[in-house]
Amino acid sequence: MVDIDWTPDELEALRAALRMNKVEFCKRIGVTARAHRDWLTGQTQNMREANRRQLFEVLADAEPEQRARFWELVRKGTATLATDEQNTEGVASK
Repeated sequence: MVDIDWTPDELEALRAALRMNKVEFCKRIGVTARAHRDWLTGQTQNMREANRRQLFEVLADAEPEQRARFWELVRKGTATLATDEQNTEGVASK
């Protein structure tokens, strides 16, 4: 298994790679919105091992193109940009 620290950027990269909104992502990984927010803001420094395992399982169960998208986002450090693009899909430009 590849070692992933599950930094805020890596969490957002996984969410963006799966193309899920925050509610869907929290449900998929089995945490509350508050826990997710605490991870992203650094209020939770040490993630529980059960949560880390769940994130690895979600990544392992992802479709090949989703895993490739995750690694590309992690490599480029562009998780925030991908998430922003996802959140504006379908919005008409003026």
